Amino acid sequence: MKYCFFSFLLVLVSCTKNQKKTENVLERSYDFYTKGKEIYELNCKYCHTRGGSGAPPLWDFNDWQDRYKKGIDSLLDNTFKGYVGRKGIMPPRGGCFKCSKEELELVIKYMLLQAKVSPPQDSNL
Repeated sequence: MKYCFFSFLLVLVSCTKNQKKTENVLERSYDFYTKGKEIYELNCKYCHTRGGSGAPPLWDFNDWQDRYKKGIDSLLDNTFKGYVGRKGIMPPRGGCFKCSKEELELVIKYMLLQAKVSPPQDSNL
């Protein structure tokens, strides 16, 4: 009987640890989607809804896929520093001057999700 109790206790403790890990993943997923969407709605949609100034429209899978092939770091760098090139222009931080680099990464991930772009196999997304 004593061993049954300790076995049950061990299972209970291991389930609690896994639950916390799952909650952290879900919390990060929620954060990325809701915070990314919020930033997009306030700062990005004006150019990315219709493709103004050469911005890839949110719905244009091919345009996003081409840009994403360069990697998330390249997208984040162009967003943070701004971009002027043959595909268009983007102000530094996408015009969200109060946004941190981490917040800009959230909005990029949100936009990639909306464009239905699949991350490369070696990606951490």
